[in-house]
Amino acid sequence: MILTRGARTTGAVICALLALIALSWVVRDLSTADGPVQLWRFWEAGPSGTAQASLTTTLYDLMLVVVYAVVAVAALRSPVAGSALVATAVVTLVLRVPGLWVQNADRMSHWSSDELRFRALVSTLIALAGAFALIITVAAGRRPADGAQQALPTRPGRGPAVTAGLLLLLAALVGAGWEIYWMRTLLLGVGPKVYSYRFTGQRGIFMPLLGVPAGWLAVLMTLLRVVAAIGAFARGPFARPLGMVAAAGLTASGALSSSFALRFHLFSHFADRGLRDQLSLLTAVFALVAGVVVLVLLAMKGETATVGRPQPLWQQPAGQRGGGFGPPLSPPPPSSPPPGW
Repeated sequence: MILTRGARTTGAVICALLALIALSWVVRDLSTADGPVQLWRFWEAGPSGTAQASLTTTLYDLMLVVVYAVVAVAALRSPVAGSALVATAVVTLVLRVPGLWVQNADRMSHWSSDELRFRALVSTLIALAGAFALIITVAAGRRPADGAQQALPTRPGRGPAVTAGLLLLLAALVGAGWEIYWMRTLLLGVGPKVYSYRFTGQRGIFMPLLGVPAGWLAVLMTLLRVVAAIGAFARGPFARPLGMVAAAGLTASGALSSSFALRFHLFSHFADRGLRDQLSLLTAVFALVAGVVVLVLLAMKGETATVGRPQPLWQQPAGQRGGGFGPPLSPPPPSSPPPGW
């Protein structure tokens, strides 16, 4: 199945609109912060002063800008346009749904004005509407291949697909392991109410206006990596776009954690640190390296499959009718057989 020209154009326009909205928030924070370095440090560890408390974005907002821009271009020409649009809708829902309750939390009034929170809520609603619009566009714009031969969506080669699938699956297991650790630590040590804050963002550490609760992000991204890994192993049409979106999130997570560790010299005396700190540092490096490797592997030129759609039996020339084995069928006898027929 491929997308009609109208569906491709509609998907590209929606992605361009979503990119502009997300970019406007990043630009707003760049103008509010004291340059890109300060904004990056805010993304790493939250505000270092009261002036930075009014910043609203995370690195995932910049990631969404890149994803929207790439998919907007790919939607017009790529053979995997449909899968790319659906993958974009999925990651939008993962990162924007929590805004429905995070932006209305009482504590947000301490760091942002009512007007800013209203603008953020409107942006969130538009993003969610755009995600559903992308899914509807793909569902309504699908059509069967119309031609003797139709190029199918490209798929990654066997080697890159297996390697990417293994890395994504390992990343999912690591993410699940850390979430189980926090669940046991908080449930047994503090109580279920405190653990729920990892998903609601109602209490705990500072969270920017467009931020995503840590528990929600960990669980949903883990599920996304599992599905992307299965797609990579199966080498399905959606393996490339979904795998690259999952890898982009993995890269962003690893980049933030690794940058934070480097800035505070956490890698110094690695052997003397506790087991949890060692595993945390190793996880950061693995996420960054694995995310970049998966992006490179899935961006490589893949295999393009073509399939010939056979003509119906009644439309084939008389001398070519027949099954898949043996010679063509003999022509029918004439209406007036000649002598000796």
